[in-house]
Amino acid sequence: MSTSQQQHTLSAYSYGKDDVRILRIVRDSNDPASHHVVEYKIQCLLSGSSLAPSYTHADNSSVVATDSIKNTLNLLAKRTPGVQILVPETFALVIAEHFLRTYKHIENVHIDIDLLKWSRITLNNGPNGNASSSGLTSTSPFDKSKQHPHSFVRDGNEKRYVRAIGKRDASGQPSIDVLQSGLRDLVVLKSSGSAFYGFWRDEYTTLPEVHDRIFSTSVECQYDIKLPAKPLQDLLNPSTSGKDLPPFDAIAQNAISHILTTFATHSSPSVQATMYQTGQAILNDKDSSSVVQVNLEMPNRHYIPIDLSWAKEENIKEDQAEVFLPSQHPSGLIKATVTRSN
Repeated sequence: MSTSQQQHTLSAYSYGKDDVRILRIVRDSNDPASHHVVEYKIQCLLSGSSLAPSYTHADNSSVVATDSIKNTLNLLAKRTPGVQILVPETFALVIAEHFLRTYKHIENVHIDIDLLKWSRITLNNGPNGNASSSGLTSTSPFDKSKQHPHSFVRDGNEKRYVRAIGKRDASGQPSIDVLQSGLRDLVVLKSSGSAFYGFWRDEYTTLPEVHDRIFSTSVECQYDIKLPAKPLQDLLNPSTSGKDLPPFDAIAQNAISHILTTFATHSSPSVQATMYQTGQAILNDKDSSSVVQVNLEMPNRHYIPIDLSWAKEENIKEDQAEVFLPSQHPSGLIKATVTRSN
């Protein structure tokens, strides 16, 4: 057995801070009792050739401590203007620009942000009235006078998220190489209006054709955004109030609306067909001109009719099945990418 030690190559590396939790309150300048809140979970990773010696030669002289990264995120959360920090995409750009501007030896910044959902509590009789028994609404228009100014509810488990990868341009200035936004864990179900038939059949096929079935899935939708061809520092200039940036909030809200509307109204011959129609709708939205492509993922959450023939109850036929067994494992997994034609 040879005892020689061959030197191998460090081919990829990054480091940083994960699971940084931040909640920021933004007080309305015209009404300090009225608050906006955002809660973020952030991962921030740094990379660059100057960091390689920390791996290969135990030289930490270029390493920005991960605790310093956490401190920086907390301070940026305090100092970033409300109009910027309330939008996760914009805050991700602020973080990337800061690290690339502050540390000249850092070549790339990789940022992932999850936005946890907080929606205002809606009251029946204005801000001091009784909470509505049904009115926990975040996506529908309603009378803002009925929203409590500083009380919130987590009225859903879906999460909006952002991925931004910052780099240096040819002149060494901070720029954004990748900006992706989306949502995950949006669980939907329709009890009719979905089918699956006409698929390939052979000796391995046991699945019966179905012309009306339950369709349920947990949607993940990611869309790639192209920023205007301007320096990142100019795009983030507070004096412009973000007018040069894409309408990130409108894109996110419209994406959810198109996902839900298409899911509910599309007479679905397959998950694949519904996904394609969803991607088309998002790309054709007037606010989504900066969206380059849409990536969709929908695992098929199965609901299986329970055989009740032992009690002389028909529960298997499509038009009589009413009691189902939720079964998530194993599940079908369907993915699609819809890209803008131009």
